[in-house]
Amino acid sequence: MAGSACGCGVDLRIAGGALLATALVSVLLIGGCPRNDSAGSSSSTTAAKSIMPAAAASETYTVRGEVFELPEKGKPQREFKVHHEAIDNFVDSEGKVVGMNAMTMAFPPGDGVSISDLALGDKIELTFSVWRTDKSLDWFATKIVKLPADTQLTFGKAKKPQ
Repeated sequence: MAGSACGCGVDLRIAGGALLATALVSVLLIGGCPRNDSAGSSSSTTAAKSIMPAAAASETYTVRGEVFELPEKGKPQREFKVHHEAIDNFVDSEGKVVGMNAMTMAFPPGDGVSISDLALGDKIELTFSVWRTDKSLDWFATKIVKLPADTQLTFGKAKKPQ
């Protein structure tokens, strides 16, 4: 996966010091990036064998959102998509807090995380971890909590860092 956010061949190292977060957002806004998940289980909605990096995560974020897309039953894809609120404290590859605007983003479930109880339109609180190296960027959902259906979500721009 070297040089790729998700194993699909997209090199997220940007010349001239541009923000890695910008590249991530660009990739995700054009429909996400399918992962080739040969390590996953035979079920597309249950927790799979470990595919998460062994090293400690670079950052972990908790955000609220709405389930936007789930894998088709019988398909090997394990990712699900969430339209999430802004992440004000999102950190770029240089360690700067730059924020991430609200967006729809694909998340592969991490170790022990099941999406089998999720339905389209469910409001959730999602915790995800990001692993950054100089050559790759990986992220996995590490915890999902269902929220009440009447939870009000706010989709907008991230607040400017102080």
